[in-house]
Amino acid sequence: MTEPHLGDDPYWQNGSGQPGPGPSGLGLPPHSPGSHQQQGSYRQPQQPPYQQGPYQQGPYGPTGQPPLSDADAQLWSMLSHVGVIVTGFIGPLIIWAVFKDRNPLVRQNAAAATNFGFLMAIGYVVGSILLVVVVGGLVMAAAAVLAIIFGIIGAVRANNGEVYSYPFNVKWIK
Repeated sequence: MTEPHLGDDPYWQNGSGQPGPGPSGLGLPPHSPGSHQQQGSYRQPQQPPYQQGPYQQGPYGPTGQPPLSDADAQLWSMLSHVGVIVTGFIGPLIIWAVFKDRNPLVRQNAAAATNFGFLMAIGYVVGSILLVVVVGGLVMAAAAVLAIIFGIIGAVRANNGEVYSYPFNVKWIK
């Protein structure tokens, strides 16, 4: 059995082709990334420091979103009132949160629909508590009928570009 010759092992050469530890003394090959022997140096080009210009407001106002057209405002206003029928206060609340800064018609209609949705949710909770007696079912049915009737009236008025205010409502969201 023959022993390997250390001169043939690149990890055991010292850079001069002679057997021995590598240039770093760790047994590394002469041009490995860990060796301290530099063949040539590479320097990255200097980049100018980042300059931040003065703040300029975009063309769309503080939200960065474009204002809604009249047709879109009427659509989202109508959907906020329909949302009272379908989702309670959740749908109008989402519409109010997303579009409140983009159009005053949507903000006012969605706020009115959200407040009415909160009022109807309270009616549903009171009705469910009163289910122990027969009156609870009547309260819940009355709340559902009022939500449908006033939701449809609000949707038609909002689709005509009007701000609809419910006959009885609270003003928690403005």
